[in-house]
Amino acid sequence: MFIFLCKQNYKNILLFSVFILLPFFDAINGYLVIKGIISAAGVSSPSQLGRLMVSFLLAYLIISKKLAAWPIFLFVYLFTVEVFSGLFHLNQYGFTYGVISAYKLGYLILLTMILIHYSKTTEGMLQLGKLVKYNLIIIATMLCFSTVTGIGNNTYAMGFGTKSFFASGNGLGLYLGVGVLFLIGLRECKLVSISHKMLFFLIFSIILIGTKTALLLCIANVIVVILLSKYRMSIIILSALLLTIYLPQIIEQFSIMFVIILKRFDVAENIVMFLGSGRIQYVVDAFEVFLKNDPSTFRFLFGMGAFTSFQNSLTVTEFDTLETDLFDLFFMYGLLSVLFFLSTIGFVLFQLRKYKILFLGMLLLSLHSIMAGHVLFNGMSSVCFALFICVSNYLSIQRSVDDKTIA
Repeated sequence: MFIFLCKQNYKNILLFSVFILLPFFDAINGYLVIKGIISAAGVSSPSQLGRLMVSFLLAYLIISKKLAAWPIFLFVYLFTVEVFSGLFHLNQYGFTYGVISAYKLGYLILLTMILIHYSKTTEGMLQLGKLVKYNLIIIATMLCFSTVTGIGNNTYAMGFGTKSFFASGNGLGLYLGVGVLFLIGLRECKLVSISHKMLFFLIFSIILIGTKTALLLCIANVIVVILLSKYRMSIIILSALLLTIYLPQIIEQFSIMFVIILKRFDVAENIVMFLGSGRIQYVVDAFEVFLKNDPSTFRFLFGMGAFTSFQNSLTVTEFDTLETDLFDLFFMYGLLSVLFFLSTIGFVLFQLRKYKILFLGMLLLSLHSIMAGHVLFNGMSSVCFALFICVSNYLSIQRSVDDKTIA
């Protein structure tokens, strides 16, 4: 492995590290977290160390290639908020947690910048698509291995589902589900080569996770593949026929496999509360605490760091997240960060408006991020944002080239 890396240029080393090596770092990290050997927000966890090494390479490449300087201002902004917050709560662990949270966002920004730079050409986009495919195959293989052997982490204490060796089932299901949609979208744009058999293998692996997000994204991927097939009418008719014949058995097996999801659906007040897993009430309660402290205009605009979030900056003793990226961003880094986040989503969706599958993938990713979190502050699923930004930028460049050629 070391000899292989030594023979590569910095671009190939970076891409290989991000899409091939880091999944194994995440798997080791998840196994250690589940076994209680390290904490979920550990400073020196394998995931953090792996991404720290990648970050040094990202910083070097950005500086050496003299890319845009605006990320420096975002870095300064995020870390200044954390330092300012630390002067109030005076909690060493809290300051460390805040710096790690700011670093996660900074890592995403750096990765997005360098991936955009490398994927401006068709050759670069083809290489990116190929590595994403291999990345998803690695993860899907781990899930299948854990399902067959029983070795790995269960998603829930009871019922069906495995996280394999990863820590977060929600983040894993989102990454794999949206990642497959991304591949299908690239395939339609002739930017990646992947067989139907491999696609169905990846889609099948999504359901093995057993979470609500994984189930919904698995269904979405199946529908997309069927609608794109030239045999779609035959498949729809056959599926409807089989569903009619075996409906009782399907319902019985579904109720056994997804018992946790069904229980949560039964106790939810409505479909919105079910999809949000109670996070709406968390947000309402958080705003009550936030407004009770009579926040200043400065805090409203710039936030009070990840450790303090919506709590009182003078009395906070432990961090508390809402698991909704939109409101976590607001409480941590203020209204300015929310406006940047939403404007980025809106811009990318507008760029992808003519590419239905990629648009759908970005839309589902954004909605999950806003409603259920597990994206911006998750080292794995946050990469999906970078991927959609890259492909939207590439397709925009290609449209401009085509327009000039026609003119």
